[in-house]
Amino acid sequence: METGTLFLDATGHVTWADPRAVTLLALIEDQRVEQPLADLLQFSPDNRRRFSEFLLEPKDITTIEQLTLDNMRIVAQLQRLKGSGGEKSAVQYQCQLSIRDAAVIERTALAAVQLRSTIQSIIAGFAHEVRNPLAAILSISEAAIQSKATTLSGYNDLARIPELVGRIESLIQQAYDYSKPALPKKTAFHVSHLISRAIEMIQPKYNNISISHSTAEPLPLLKVDVDQIERTLINLLDNAASAARSSVKIMTRGAQVNRGLAVILDIHDDGPGIPEIIQQRIFHPFFTTKAKGTGLGLAIARDLARINGGDLRLGRSTAEGTVFRLLLPTQIDKAHRAGER
Repeated sequence: METGTLFLDATGHVTWADPRAVTLLALIEDQRVEQPLADLLQFSPDNRRRFSEFLLEPKDITTIEQLTLDNMRIVAQLQRLKGSGGEKSAVQYQCQLSIRDAAVIERTALAAVQLRSTIQSIIAGFAHEVRNPLAAILSISEAAIQSKATTLSGYNDLARIPELVGRIESLIQQAYDYSKPALPKKTAFHVSHLISRAIEMIQPKYNNISISHSTAEPLPLLKVDVDQIERTLINLLDNAASAARSSVKIMTRGAQVNRGLAVILDIHDDGPGIPEIIQQRIFHPFFTTKAKGTGLGLAIARDLARINGGDLRLGRSTAEGTVFRLLLPTQIDKAHRAGER
């Protein structure tokens, strides 16, 4: 069983994590410290209560088990450090973190291989994509110099340069966003407002496609980075509308998960579906079936969903259409904690 070590301050915030804990939790660099352990491990309301009680009680040791969304059992063994109890900012607790999953060692090794493969694919894909517009720019520039750009054709060719340079800038920005996504700045926001804004931005681009939203129940406020999730939703709607024959439908509902109530957005299109042979590759960086696609849209969208505490998955895809499922966290845990005080 793989084990990692964390140190916590008196308030339960992580102050240090060893490399094994970082690997087990799949943390990016900026997520290692200064987060509450309860948020980092996505404790359920009951586990949050137990953790809070441990911080207040004179107990020296306790163990908390948390089942994750993908059915892995995280075990956190907490121990009060001897001699602690002085400055509040000092390290107060040690946490031995393990995952009870027989396949964890194999998964960790596979993740390392996949990471290296991902980096290589990013470099190769980026180089290939950038060379094409650069070659066009070089060719246009040379032709303009030779003709001294005196012809209308020469001026029209030169007019394409900003477009090509803009494409390069977009590729660079997307590659940067994928390699190091910004940590979310979470605020409370209603999902219907988020969806309305995204539809307003996408609908003018697809006048022949109906884009609608429906929900069967009142939903709690989301707790997300609004800009990041709006960007994710816009990307999903853009993909759905470009594939749809006539309509895109967004259906929202609540779902109970370990950490409380989440909101699920199902984005349905009535397009021809994604061929089964490529369904496992759609979230891979630089994989695209579009002539002008970068292949980073879905990869970035899933990363943004995950760093906000949610997830993005392919629900199903048939000849009658495709469904992408976006799961987003809510304020429900905060409400539970307020009720417990």
